[in-house]
Amino acid sequence: MSDQSSAQVDETEVMVTRVFNAPREVVFTFWTVPRQLAKWWGPTGYENHDVTVDPEVGGRWQLRMVHTESGAEVWVHGRIVELVPPEVLAMHMEVPTPVGLPPIEIRLRVQFHDHGDRTRVTFHQGPFATAEQRHQTVVGWTQSFDVLDALLRDADPA
Repeated sequence: MSDQSSAQVDETEVMVTRVFNAPREVVFTFWTVPRQLAKWWGPTGYENHDVTVDPEVGGRWQLRMVHTESGAEVWVHGRIVELVPPEVLAMHMEVPTPVGLPPIEIRLRVQFHDHGDRTRVTFHQGPFATAEQRHQTVVGWTQSFDVLDALLRDADPA
């Protein structure tokens, strides 16, 4: 289990730090290999489909989240704007039809800090247009990272 987690929210942005008990290369793979990303991304109650990651600057990053009970679909589209494997992944993201929220257009920058058999992930996401978008983002990341943490215990990213 990861031993550090924090989320800071200001008026328009979210910053999160979390430490995972897995090497940096493995954690990075779970962000950039579609079948690995599909296993953990998104809030509780959603499954991921149509996951695409073109791991290069200008590359496409997208997935379709489907709510398991209602069937509601949420597409997340991204364009990679910075990529330094396995250190940095940044993208411009759009969520055109989030459930119960106005469209979201934000930037996400994730850093993967090498601590041997552990990785500290820090990310910055924003700006958000509403407090509810920020709140749901913090909840979603917390739930997603809990799933990722469990997956990394037995990780085989190949």
